[in-house]
Amino acid sequence: MKKVYLFCIIGIITSLMMTSCQPGQTSATEKDTINIVLARVGGDPFYKTVECGAIEEAKKLGANLEIQSMANFEIAEQTRVIDAIIATKPDVLITAPVDAVGVAPAIQKAKDAGIKVVTFDTRLENFSIVDAEVITDNFAQGKLAAETLAKVVGEKGKVMVLSDMPGIYTTGEEQRGFEEQIKNYANINYLGTEYHNNDQNRAVQIIKAKLVSDPDLAGIFATNTFGSLAVATALREAAMVGKIKVVAYDTPQEIIDGLKEGVFDAVLAYEAKKEGTLAVQAAVALAKGETPEKLTYVGNIMLTKDNVDNSEYAYLRYVNECQ
Repeated sequence: MKKVYLFCIIGIITSLMMTSCQPGQTSATEKDTINIVLARVGGDPFYKTVECGAIEEAKKLGANLEIQSMANFEIAEQTRVIDAIIATKPDVLITAPVDAVGVAPAIQKAKDAGIKVVTFDTRLENFSIVDAEVITDNFAQGKLAAETLAKVVGEKGKVMVLSDMPGIYTTGEEQRGFEEQIKNYANINYLGTEYHNNDQNRAVQIIKAKLVSDPDLAGIFATNTFGSLAVATALREAAMVGKIKVVAYDTPQEIIDGLKEGVFDAVLAYEAKKEGTLAVQAAVALAKGETPEKLTYVGNIMLTKDNVDNSEYAYLRYVNECQ
């Protein structure tokens, strides 16, 4: 039978590089053998959790899975990896674009080579060139973050957004949704967005500087793990925990602990594992000549001290290792 080759790239923003390559186990089925290569940069529990969902689904569907590493979450690196994968002539490419525009030429090159493309987590500006997408509604998340932050600051005072960098679809949409919603609160003064470029030390310094320039700062929305952890560090060091309200994003254990401690007032939780599951399902369908949904959304939940320990939300927590 024909072997169907499916490559999956996950980029994770981090300075830690982990290189591994482990083939999944082959299951005997009546269907084609599907070989999936999952390439990622290690160190971010979100993408590890996505990976775990992908591994489980690949095994369920009788696919083989190999894991490779990208050196960083940069356009040039992702382009290099995609080019290398194209040379192996896979049937399907799964990738989380590191930039809404900058990675498009590499993905278009894959399409021109006859490779089906599934994107997840982030989107291309021209998303019409991909065959399927698995994402969350980041704009709606941003609006929910604004509503939540407005509530915990008493609908008054100065608030800001701490985000990664311009050009990232996910956090860009979160910022846009936040800004759209926060303007509905007449007594809230939105100070704008500061970017840390996924440098946690830089993010800490941004918050410390903001505490000096705006000592009456009331609230912060941090759009990813790096920013959320940086806010926690800055507030602890400044003895400001509880005095400034914070809506965080992502659910590694450190952020869950911060929520319970009172560093964070709420945390946006993301169905990361489900995203990996659905991305593999879409890719396998494409590899078999089927037509999956063009756009599939995964959900998100706002966690607080009141619901964080509910068993129904346990699946939302990120993991460092797959079971």
